[in-house]
Amino acid sequence: MTVSADPEAASGAFMSVLGVIGGIPSVIGMLTAWPLAKKLGKKRAIVTGQIVYRQYGGTESVLAFLYLGMDMITFLVSIILLWRMNVENE
Repeated sequence: MTVSADPEAASGAFMSVLGVIGGIPSVIGMLTAWPLAKKLGKKRAIVTGQIVYRQYGGTESVLAFLYLGMDMITFLVSIILLWRMNVENE
């Protein structure tokens, strides 16, 4: 393996690795869905998948809301600290 000093080549290699890593969950999902579809039938597998997805989506919404709240608190604290430090006058 050669080390390249060219940032474009390094970025391309990084994006390729990132694409491969990002495809792993898709492969796992396909390998899981195939036997389920054979066992349950396509219609039941899709309905079950939608129910699971809806439940996960609800959890994801709660987590996103909590993240937004934490982000807003961090933003307000940084504004208060900057205001207390009187950064604009320097």
